Amino acid sequence: MPFPLIPVILGGIAAVAAAKGIKDGIDAKKNMNEAQNINERAQNIAQEAEAFIELAKEKTRGAIEELGQEKIRLLTTSIDDFVTTYSQIKNINPKNSAGIDELRNFDPSSESFKQLQEATYQAKEIAINGLAP
Repeated sequence: MPFPLIPVILGGIAAVAAAKGIKDGIDAKKNMNEAQNINERAQNIAQEAEAFIELAKEKTRGAIEELGQEKIRLLTTSIDDFVTTYSQIKNINPKNSAGIDELRNFDPSSESFKQLQEATYQAKEIAINGLAP
């Protein structure tokens, strides 16, 4: 009589295997959904980071433009006034007085002063003609 028992055992094994397969399928579906949720969150974080970086770039560009405008303003006003005035008084023989020592050590033929003159000239050109695109 062992024969009729074998189909029952095989049927039981098949049922257990089917139940295990169904459970594994449900677990796989749950894992897949969790992985998709994690992926969506990661993509959202990446998009927010890209937006933040773009905003930072725009602010940096704006700050650099403001800095350039300020440099042009300084070179075309205060520094230009200094260069012009000093060029006019450079050959005066100053007497001993407060602040004159600094002027004695200043050399208008120095490379630094020439660069300052060139920078003020270029700044005036930019201020007059505007920034080229």
